[in-house]
Amino acid sequence: MGQQPLNIKMLKLRLLAEFKADKKKATILSLLLLVAVIVGLRFVMQYKSPESAEASTINTPLTEVANQAHRVVKNQAIQSQDRLAEHLKKQKSEIDRDIFAVNSSYFTLQKTVEIPKAQPTSAPTPAEDIKEKQRKAILAQAASLTLESTMLGQTSVAVINGKILHIGEYFSGFRVVDIAASRCRLVKNEVTVTLEIKK
Repeated sequence: MGQQPLNIKMLKLRLLAEFKADKKKATILSLLLLVAVIVGLRFVMQYKSPESAEASTINTPLTEVANQAHRVVKNQAIQSQDRLAEHLKKQKSEIDRDIFAVNSSYFTLQKTVEIPKAQPTSAPTPAEDIKEKQRKAILAQAASLTLESTMLGQTSVAVINGKILHIGEYFSGFRVVDIAASRCRLVKNEVTVTLEIKK
């Protein structure tokens, strides 16, 4: 311990000797020391200790506050129920129709086969006679087909005799070539048949 004060004294003497030797360095260090003291004092002055505060007590018991909040919420619920009841009284109370009932006028199941009219020709050759018989057989077969509904879209769909068909698919030897809003064209052995939904 005896040496420590001696070291501090030696340090002070050394600093004083350097300050006397270099006046510029001494001036700069003294200005920096002055600025540090001013900043430190401002910092201490700015952050004072907080003043003492007192806590107040609640005069109303907690259960009374909870009951009051419950009454407010209950009153709001009753008001909203009353407004709903008034609104419903103003509205029509009965619905005139069954909103889930199927409107059969849109979905009739009548079938129509369009038969192209034959033009009168001279006496048919045996090959033409065979083609005409095949054509009549195909048209008779087409008479048994019923177009039930169609749906248009990116891939249009036709329901024929309960089977869902797309363009290009076959049913009873007929290929579906076109689907429109209420009709469908089928082809079999170069005989074109158009099925329609009757309204």
